[in-house]
Amino acid sequence: MLDTLNLYLDPEASYTWCQASLVTSNIQGHGIYHAQNICTWIHSFLNCGKLPSIDLGTFIQWFLMMKIPLMASLYLLEISKKSSVCAQDIMDYVQLPDVQGKLTGSGLKLKISLQTVQ
Repeated sequence: MLDTLNLYLDPEASYTWCQASLVTSNIQGHGIYHAQNICTWIHSFLNCGKLPSIDLGTFIQWFLMMKIPLMASLYLLEISKKSSVCAQDIMDYVQLPDVQGKLTGSGLKLKISLQTVQ
């Protein structure tokens, strides 16, 4: 919201309201729907003075679904420097204590089957 307002209010940038929200949305890796949400959130804030509430459960699951694959990729990249990577390596990764800790708090599965990995 703040980024959209900064772009919109910057006299040198001269973005329209819609352009500012779309640029902000694109920078955050989202599209038009998110840009529309940003506008809705700002209007809501300006009208009633309250920030939008966030469903932390959904946010945490989204965050983990984005972060876990990246962390797993880095883990597998390190393994690939020493030997070839196999499905068991991914299963081992999911069983690491720090990964288990992240999964436990999100309500996601704590184990992954060989079939899922493959």
